Parts: sequence; C-alpha cells; structure tokens
Amino acid sequence: MTKNSTVKIYLAPANHYNAYCIAGYNEKTQCEQLARLVQERLSAYDGTAVYHTTVYADSRDYKGRPEEAAALGADYYIALHDNAYQGRHSGAQTFYHPDSTRSKALAAAIAEKLNAVCTVPVTFPNPVRSGMDAFDGAGYGEIREPYKRGVIPVIVEVNFHDYEPAARYLIDHQDEQADAIVRAIAETLGLKKNTTPAPTPDAKPFPDVPASAWYAEAVNELAARGIVNGYPDGSFKPEQTATRAEVAVMLYRALKSFAQNANDNK
Repeated sequence: MTKNSTVKIYLAPANHYNAYCIAGYNEKTQCEQLARLVQERLSAYDGTAVYHTTVYADSRDYKGRPEEAAALGADYYIALHDNAYQGRHSGAQTFYHPDSTRSKALAAAIAEKLNAVCTVPVTFPNPVRSGMDAFDGAGYGEIREPYKRGVIPVIVEVNFHDYEPAARYLIDHQDEQADAIVRAIAETLGLKKNTTPAPTPDAKPFPDVPASAWYAEAVNELAARGIVNGYPDGSFKPEQTATRAEVAVMLYRALKSFAQNANDNK
C-alpha cells in the first residue's frame, strides 16, 4: 500500500544531452517529451498525482531530484532515460532496488510492456536488473537516493540511442512508449481510469495564450483535440521554436485524430 490514498508519482527525465546516432536528437529533449506524455496519460486515472521534476541544476543530479520527490511525498520515483552500449542493441532495460518488491515488480512490468511494443527486434539480454549492483555495490544514484528517502525507485532505459534502428524507434514511436509505460504503471499499481467526463475545452488552456492573440483559436482547438500539449508548468510558450521531433509528434497526433474522425463518421 502507498503512504496515502493518492498514488504520487515523480517523473525524472534524463537531464544530460547525450547525442543520438541520428543527427539533431538528444536524450534530454526526447525524455522530457516522453515524460510529458506519460504525465498527461496518467492524469486520466483516479487517485493519482504526477509530478515532473523542476530540478535541473546539475546534469546528473542524483540528490536534488530525490530530495524534491521526498518533499512532495512521492510514492514512486521513475527516471526516464535512453541507453547506449556498443551501438548494436535494441530493447528496454529497467533497474529496481533489491530491497523493494514493489520496485522490482514495477521495473519488470515496464520492461515487459516496452519490449512488447518495440518495432525493432529486442536483442539486449536480462532487461530487468538490480540498480544496486553498479559501482561495486554503491548503486545508481537514482535508485539509492530515492530509496534512502522512502520513495520507491525505478530507472527506465527506454531503448538504445546509439543503434540507428532503435534510435529511430525512440523518435518515431513516443506515443506507443508512453502508453506502454502508463499501462505498466496502472496494472502494477491497480489504478483505475477516471470515469468523470472530461471538461469541455471552453476556457483557454494556456495562461500565456491571450484570447485576443491571432493564433489563440487554433492553439486551443489543437489542445482540445490532444494534438498539442503545454509544458509542465502549464504554459504553451508560443514564441519558442519547436524541434523537428516535436513537430513530428504533432503531425502524428493530427493524422491519428483525422483517421479516428473518419472512422467515427463511417
């Protein structure tokens, strides 16, 4: 059981710019986008509170983030990363704390779900491992430090960014990856979908999109259809340049929405 009636999940996407083998992409940007998708989808479940890290002071901050998670009363700390090893592997890898059965169960479920949706043959062996075996037993910081603070940790290495087919999968299939992670979390933690009808999108969803702005109607309609999302702080940042990856995700969602509407009208 969790420490309270609400399951609190803290998402910690990678905070270092490890370059993909495909030019123009990096681990930090991709994992932050994935974390936003996971956060969005988990909000559809009753009794959940999902937090996105606000700690970016150090590229590998193994104490600041666990401290923030503990201060928020988080039950679970889920670190999202991409992997690299020898430039020829594919598949998810997850790490757990060996003294926590819940950590191990969630790590195993996430690895299983991610590998089930992977479009590249999975080649990496032993995808679920103890995160305390690393560094001569000192363990990974994102396993050791949350657990010391009473938060159940899991590290998720979604796939390998140094092998081109796997890197392309990471870029092109973020929606499927997010869905797999959320299904694993929901099934392992026994979460149930929220049955309350979704609010109608009458109010503007982003505080930095004025109703008088020439683009406001378009932004609000796309947000209502789930094609664009804001940032973790609720803003849209209309003046910020979109990356190629973000544009690809928006186009993909638009195509899915169009196809769904076409099927509904048959």
